[in-house]
Amino acid sequence: MSLEPPTEPTVPALRYAVPAENATAAPADHGATGATRSGPGTASTRSAGQGKHSLADHIVEAIVPGTREQRWSTKTKALIGALVAMLLVGTAGCLGDVVTGILTADRRVAAEEGARQQNDQRKKPFAAAVRYDDGPAPFFRVILDRPLTEGEQEVLQSTPPEDLWDFMRPLGARRVWYPSTGSSHMPGDYGSFAQDATVFTMNIVSDRTAQTTIVGMRAVNVECRASTARTVVDFAPDGASDYEGVTFDLASNDPVPYMSDDDEPEKYGRPYFSERKIDLGGGMSPGGLRVEALVEDESCAWEIEATYHDSTEGGGGALILNDNGKPFFAEARPRNPAQYWMYISEPLPTQPFPCHKMPTVSSCAHRH
Repeated sequence: MSLEPPTEPTVPALRYAVPAENATAAPADHGATGATRSGPGTASTRSAGQGKHSLADHIVEAIVPGTREQRWSTKTKALIGALVAMLLVGTAGCLGDVVTGILTADRRVAAEEGARQQNDQRKKPFAAAVRYDDGPAPFFRVILDRPLTEGEQEVLQSTPPEDLWDFMRPLGARRVWYPSTGSSHMPGDYGSFAQDATVFTMNIVSDRTAQTTIVGMRAVNVECRASTARTVVDFAPDGASDYEGVTFDLASNDPVPYMSDDDEPEKYGRPYFSERKIDLGGGMSPGGLRVEALVEDESCAWEIEATYHDSTEGGGGALILNDNGKPFFAEARPRNPAQYWMYISEPLPTQPFPCHKMPTVSSCAHRH
């Protein structure tokens, strides 16, 4: 039996063997390993990684410089891309709105102005607020719907003219005025002792922004009836009184306002609207007009028809003015009252004289 020498064990070849010619010695200094480690494989791998960047990388880099080399997850990049896209879309939308607004500004302004004018034209052209004169007056007549009792007559005969209204008013009396100086210049018959006047102030206002101009007035819907008064106490002037404004003679066939402004006496008796007009609206102050209405034998309810011009399609129109929905009222004293008292200069200047008892006294003649 022969003995054969044992066989050398076989060492398996390394799966990833490095060729001898490429092997390098291990560095002595571990700290220099990272700095000196190089090779063609490493350089080519980094270059290939730097060249692959998505659209999100470029967008983010443009917004936040220096972030392209950082590692981002796919979800993060998608989120950032979506946010940037929304920002761009929103900016484009805003710019579109601005451009659209500029291009349509003229049409929008024209439409708004047209709507404003239509709304303005729907408003009532103007309205009147009336305040009857109830303050002290130098001369007037007091009327009462019943005769004075014996006791009231005694008190009246000891009442000076300045206290007359304070005595008669609590009894239910009313006052009428003597006609103004200017009214004596109106066309037609005139007599300050034959006529009575009612005076009120009429403030005319307009809520419109466009200007409206009143160019004419006349009395309409005039309805008259006999006076209901039974007693008259007359505090007569030597002449006529003064009022600033216009006068309507309700006894005429076509009563229009005449000038009775004592600031321009040379214009007495002229139609008011041949000399003046009343401008309203557009922020202007209310137009104030002092109105005097003359009556003779009867008391009259009446209204005013005002003609006006404006900027509407029709160019104006006519409007009825009254006392808050009620007609104006001008009261007349009765021509043959049961009692007619008069303050006269003779014989008793501070006491009323009973003209109904002695109508032939010269001071009483033609007064009632």
